[in-house]
Amino acid sequence: MEKQKMGGVVFPLVTPFCGEDEHVNYPALDKLIDFLIENGATGVIPCGSTGELVSMTLEEQLEINRHTIEYVNHRCKVYACTGAYRTSDAILLSKAAEEAGADGVMVVTPWYITPNEEEAYDHYKAIRAELSIPLILYHNPYLTGCWLSEKIIAKLYNDGIIDAIKDSAHDIYRHQNMRALCKDDGFSIFYGYDNLPAEALMMYADGWITGVGT
Repeated sequence: MEKQKMGGVVFPLVTPFCGEDEHVNYPALDKLIDFLIENGATGVIPCGSTGELVSMTLEEQLEINRHTIEYVNHRCKVYACTGAYRTSDAILLSKAAEEAGADGVMVVTPWYITPNEEEAYDHYKAIRAELSIPLILYHNPYLTGCWLSEKIIAKLYNDGIIDAIKDSAHDIYRHQNMRALCKDDGFSIFYGYDNLPAEALMMYADGWITGVGT
């Protein structure tokens, strides 16, 4: 698939649960999706941090991603969050999202037993080998414990493994460093915090992934 530059304002979706069995409230999820699209969202992300990623079963992630892709029906971009602790699960989720018609996937770094940069590189390389659609690296070091330097992020892009990053490192000056290290201007940078979006765009970000709107 031809590389595409991503940007705009993208919203990670809240996942509404209800009932004693904590089932997913799909009508409420659909209502939220409609609201965001009607108010100009460039894209949405199911099953991200805001969507309770770490508390979901694999089956719930698969079903919510599929449902969101089908319900949005090309009215905006859908970047399915397919992050998982195990590389094999991230591959399974990513392949399913591609088959369902996602515009791309967003994959957070593994957490708890934190990988070093070489291990993180191998994690994303393995996912890319099974995937054709755009791959967004979700870098959230304060919650995952995995800190990736601008150098390794640029290498992941230059080696054709990732297409974009959601960077929640809370340092907008990293953007210009990544830009300088990338071999071309095709790398898409999403600012991943909620407090400095205008400043981030001034520092070479292409877009904003924000939970504020949900």
